[in-house]
Amino acid sequence: MNILERLTQEQLIELQEARLERGGILEFATRHGLNSNTLRGALSRSAGDLLEPPEQLQLDFRDDLEPTAPQNPAQQAVDTLKSISASAELPQAVRIVDNPVTLDLSRWLYCSDIHAPLHSERALKRLVAVGRALEIEDLVVGGDLTDQDCLSSHPADLPQVDLNQSIEVSGQVLRFLKAHFRRLYIIPGNHDRRLAKVVNKNLGFANLIRMLVGNLDGITTTDNDYFYIGNNWTVGHPRFFASYPTRGLDAVAMQRQRSVIGAHSHTIGLARIGRFWCVSPGMMMRPDLTPYLVRSNGLSKHADQTEGFVFVESTPQDGDTVQLFADGLTRWSDYQ
Repeated sequence: MNILERLTQEQLIELQEARLERGGILEFATRHGLNSNTLRGALSRSAGDLLEPPEQLQLDFRDDLEPTAPQNPAQQAVDTLKSISASAELPQAVRIVDNPVTLDLSRWLYCSDIHAPLHSERALKRLVAVGRALEIEDLVVGGDLTDQDCLSSHPADLPQVDLNQSIEVSGQVLRFLKAHFRRLYIIPGNHDRRLAKVVNKNLGFANLIRMLVGNLDGITTTDNDYFYIGNNWTVGHPRFFASYPTRGLDAVAMQRQRSVIGAHSHTIGLARIGRFWCVSPGMMMRPDLTPYLVRSNGLSKHADQTEGFVFVESTPQDGDTVQLFADGLTRWSDYQ
């Protein structure tokens, strides 16, 4: 039997360590009563094969004396993913956006683009008068409640309303509407998002409303561009600007298979696409108070901007009834 085969596993590990020290083999042989020359010859012939410890001991030993190179980062990532997939439960997805809000309304008014403090007092008073005459409790405000023109990218030489005054007057307009309607549902528009862009923070629209009126009951908001109303309507503030009334809304209606009210373009229009309505509700602001409109409107290729709002009533028997209110369409004396 080879001299190495008579050694225990612990002695083999001890011998491996002794080989690394000057005179270590002689000391090991003397301590265990072995012939040092015979031991050296056996070591030379074995090429270290008999010195391999079992797997666990091998790992411990190499960690101490022969540290391996750091693992390749890509391989480490793969190994981590394998470990997760083998042992962990599937994590829940993270929601960082609002769920779309569906409103259960059957009779409601919709107005948009108030742009306070550049609002039209006449249009707002007409809105309240129609709501009172038709006994409507629900008002949907479809974006751009505020203007925030001092935070815009328009030329700096245009006159601007101070932000403090803008917030104060916007709050007064909102309180006026809440005093005449039981429930308000408000969607943010591109102008309402200006403050969040300037501070470069995720300022929720609900917090902007609180800045205007505090915690006023009966107000529902969303951070999305739209509300669903029942199973048939999508209303909101599109990102696109239509060069003529209802342009683009027809495509939305066919794509989503819902009737659509889309503000933002400040124009009045009503179209029927199959069984769906497409409505441009007009605006609730005064163009003659809006500096960039006054400066450029004489050469504008877009349709004239018009004050207006819309009434919708849905019944199982008659379906949806839609009525636009605007100069040329409405006999305002009926609602005084």
